[in-house]
Amino acid sequence: MIAALERAGWVQARAARLLGMTPRQIACRVQIVNIEMKQI
Repeated sequence: MIAALERAGWVQARAARLLGMTPRQIACRVQIVNIEMKQI
């Protein structure tokens, strides 16, 4: 998931498309796993 976020420029909606998930699913996983979102 982190690799997809990095590839998508830390844009959750783009990372969700790469992983075949919804943006909401990505947002929930980011909170559950406690991933620190990077700002560009």
